[in-house]
Amino acid sequence: MNEDRNRRKIKTGREYCLTLAPLLILIFVMSPQTLTERFFTDSRVVCVNEPETLVSQEKKDEQLPLTAILQEGKFGFIDQSGRIVIPPQFAEVGVFSEGLAAFRNGNLWGYIDALGKVVIPKLYERAGEFSEGVAPVKTNGSYGYIDRSGKFVIPPQFKMAYPFVEGKALVATSDRWQFITKEGSRAFAIEFEQGRSFNQGLAEIRVDGKWGYIDANGEVVIAPQFDDAMGFRGGLAAVKIGGKWGYIDKAGAFIIPAQFEEAGPHLDGVAYVVLDGRRGYINSTGRFITTPKFSEAQYFSEGLAGVKINGKWGFITNDGSIIIEPVFDSIDPFGGGLAFAQRGSQTGYINKLGKYVWTAQ
Repeated sequence: MNEDRNRRKIKTGREYCLTLAPLLILIFVMSPQTLTERFFTDSRVVCVNEPETLVSQEKKDEQLPLTAILQEGKFGFIDQSGRIVIPPQFAEVGVFSEGLAAFRNGNLWGYIDALGKVVIPKLYERAGEFSEGVAPVKTNGSYGYIDRSGKFVIPPQFKMAYPFVEGKALVATSDRWQFITKEGSRAFAIEFEQGRSFNQGLAEIRVDGKWGYIDANGEVVIAPQFDDAMGFRGGLAAVKIGGKWGYIDKAGAFIIPAQFEEAGPHLDGVAYVVLDGRRGYINSTGRFITTPKFSEAQYFSEGLAGVKINGKWGFITNDGSIIIEPVFDSIDPFGGGLAFAQRGSQTGYINKLGKYVWTAQ
């Protein structure tokens, strides 16, 4: 249905932009960032052709439990019970973060609060999510950062800009990337071809085609040597070398050998991996909690992960037990207590009991 196709513009889980298929943000972290214009961020966010970013679990937990819905071509928000809190009225919306969400009507973006009141008027060509009190926005072709009043605290000057994480933000001025401070000054002397935001004190950078890590002082602590790399989660980071994925610690030592065709970050203490073409889940020691048996699988979010069994999707817990029976044709990861799910002609959001709380009309 058209409503469902349009809904695919919303990110309902931690994944990459452009599709809601799991793993991407995951995919989300598994693809290198580029200078193409894709938007960011975490759950329930609209893709608006800007860069994506991986939001920390701590930040995710702070986000309001409101989920975007689409009715008659307009976006609004529901709460966990499925009650419409903000009536559909926007052409596009972003995720709530620090109490505000970006919205678009016409060609420009502004911000609303959790009651749907416009608190920052439509002034921007693009609008990112608030993090650490500021948000990246685009005006006259360049990015800067505004505070919650809409005042620029870092003037527009960047070709691309990400939200602040752990006190620093990733920006691009041309074809090179760097980190800046909250004052807008350069955080480190080092520049790189690509980069990703800090997580657990380290950030991925790409130099001469290889990925490594820098610390909060801008020092290279794990030399660029990997074909791809993800952010640290639970003290481990997934890295790709020699065509296979494994997991390293913050010293750069392999804790789980590179052996997987695909791998995701450790979320809720569990990571999804692909071995011999089948998907399963491992813990932080590399032990399988579910054997690689799924044709398709999603990352864990809010304690549950979507898996496909006999052509239908359901959800498992982090011990591999089925908690929501596989009866759905398509699903997205949980965010704000709800997950998108389609079963036949029924499309909407389910709770953790597998019951629809809201369906598209």
